[in-house]
Amino acid sequence: MPNLKEKWYPRKEPILQMSILNHIALKGRLVQQEGPVLFGCKPSTISEALNIMRTKRGLIEVDRKNPPDFKKGERQKKLYKLTSKGLIEFINGNPSPYEFWIALIWYCTLNSAAINRRQLNEYYYLFIRKFVGDSYSLRSCFFLSDSFDNLFKKWRRTYDSAECNTTGTVGYFKHPETLQAYKVFECLLQNRSITIQKIIELTKLNEQQVIKTLYDYSLTQNRFYHYTELFEGVYQSDRMIGLTTDYLSHLVIIPISEKASGVGKYDNNDEKYELSVLGVMLVLASTSLTQRKTGLIISSSTQKCYKDAALNYQDKLPLIFGKWKLLKEVLKLDFFPSIFDYLFLDKLEILSLSVSLGGNKEIYDNIKSTAISTANKFFMLYDACTLAIWSNEYPKEFLKNKHYQFIQEKLNEIEMSLKYGDLESFAKHMISKRPKPPLPHVSLTFKDMPVWKVNELFVHEQDYDFIDDLHFIESTLADEFSFLFYIGLLRDNNHKASDYPLTTGFIRPSPNLVYPKRLLMKILKGDKEIRNKFMEWMKEALSYQKQTLKKMDDISTEINTLSRVRR
Repeated sequence: MPNLKEKWYPRKEPILQMSILNHIALKGRLVQQEGPVLFGCKPSTISEALNIMRTKRGLIEVDRKNPPDFKKGERQKKLYKLTSKGLIEFINGNPSPYEFWIALIWYCTLNSAAINRRQLNEYYYLFIRKFVGDSYSLRSCFFLSDSFDNLFKKWRRTYDSAECNTTGTVGYFKHPETLQAYKVFECLLQNRSITIQKIIELTKLNEQQVIKTLYDYSLTQNRFYHYTELFEGVYQSDRMIGLTTDYLSHLVIIPISEKASGVGKYDNNDEKYELSVLGVMLVLASTSLTQRKTGLIISSSTQKCYKDAALNYQDKLPLIFGKWKLLKEVLKLDFFPSIFDYLFLDKLEILSLSVSLGGNKEIYDNIKSTAISTANKFFMLYDACTLAIWSNEYPKEFLKNKHYQFIQEKLNEIEMSLKYGDLESFAKHMISKRPKPPLPHVSLTFKDMPVWKVNELFVHEQDYDFIDDLHFIESTLADEFSFLFYIGLLRDNNHKASDYPLTTGFIRPSPNLVYPKRLLMKILKGDKEIRNKFMEWMKEALSYQKQTLKKMDDISTEINTLSRVRR
C-alpha cells in the first residue's frame, strides 16, 4: 500500500477528478459513457479526466472482471473502479463514516480475491486516524474510576462510622457484617486464590459468615441475569448510578473454578476465591481512611497492606504493583504509602489546580474530554456501519463475500469497547445480555447448608457469561487508575493527602520542599514503559488542547465577522 504524504494532485484542486473519484467510491463503478450526463461535461473532458486518473495518478482502473451488460451491436463500454491508491485518496478526502463504509464494501465486493485482512485493516485504521485523530484509542475514562468512587462511598458509610454495634471491634465499623467482610477482603489480599475452608481457618470466622460475605461481594450466573432485568427498568441517571454501583459491589471477589485432576467436572471442594482489582482498591482505600484517622505516622499494618497487594496482585495493576521496587525506592513507600491517598480521599481536589499554577487540571480535563469525544465518534462510526449494511447502496452478494466477516468483526470490536463508554451504554449492554426466557429467581439461604452445597451456587458447568466483562472492567480500571496515579504526581504544588506539602492553593516554589513532580521525573527516568505511557497521555492532552484553542479561535472569528456585518 503506497504511503501518500502529499496530495495526489500537484497544483490546483481538480474538481472534476475529485467528483469522479467520489462517485466511483460510493457507486462502485463508473461507465465512461455516462460521465457527461452525471458531471455536466463534454465527453472529451470526461475522457481526459479518466485518462489522467488512470495513467498518471493510478487512482482508477478498468474493471475487466465484472463487465457491464450491453446489447448486441453496441460499442464496448469501459467500466472504471477504484485502485488501492484511489481508495486511500478517497479516505484522505475526509468522507463521512457512512461514505467510508459504503466505499469499503464496494471495494471489497469488486476486489475480493486481490485484498487480504492486513490491507483491510490498513484502510480501516487510516480512516480512524483521519476521523477520530492520532490518539484514537477508545477508553472508558472515567466511567469506571468514577463508579469505584461511588462504590467506596457506599462502603465507607458503614466502614467510616463512630458507631459500633459489636463490643471489642474497631470503632470505624458500624455493622458486624462490615467487619467480617473486611476480614475476608484482607485475608484474600494476603492469600490469593484460596478455598472457603482456608478463609475460615485464617479469619477465624464461622462458615456461615464467610459464605455470607462471598455471596454479598461475588457474582453468580443467576444474579447476573437478575441484574440484566433490573437495568431494563432503569431510565433515570441517578437510579442507573446506584444500580451500577450495586452491580460492581458483586465483582469485588472473584470465584475461580478449577477442574479436579483426572476428572472432567469441577470439584466443588477446590473452589477458590481472590480479589478483583476493585477488591484490591477497596482494601487500599479502606486502609487510607483508617490511616488518616489514626494519625500521620504510617502504621506497620498499612505498610503491610501495600506490600501484600504488590506481592500477590502485580497483574491487577501492572504499571503500579508491577513497578513496585522502583516506586518504593523513589516515593519512599515504606514511610509514605499514603501517597496513594489522593486517589481515594481527595481526587477532585488534587486535580483542580491549573498547570500554570503547578497543578495538572488541564491534563486531566483534556484526557477525560478526549475520551468522551473519541467515544462519540466511535458511536457515529458504529451507527454509520449499521446503516450502510442495511442500505441498498451496494450489491447484496457482498453479504456472502469473505470480507463481510471483517466488517462484522469491526462492528463487534467497537461495540465491545463502547459498552463501558458511559452509564447509558453499559445499561444497554446489560439489557442485551438478558436471557430469553429469563431464568427463574431463586431465594438463597445459608443456614445449616454444607460447604459443598454452597459452592454449587458459585460453580456452573458452562463458563460464566460475565467473565469477559470482568476482564474488560479490570483492564480498563487498571488503565484509569494508573493514569490518575501518575498524573496526580505531576504537580509543583501539593496536596494535604500526600505527606509532602500542605495545600492545594498556589505557593511559591521552595528548594526546601520535595514536590511530587520531582519524584515523578525520577520514576519516568527509571522506567521506559511508564515513560512511554506518560508521553502518550501528554500527547493526547496536548492534541485536545490544540483542538480546543482552534475551536475557540473559530468562534471568536465568527463573532468578529458578525460585528463587521452589523456595522
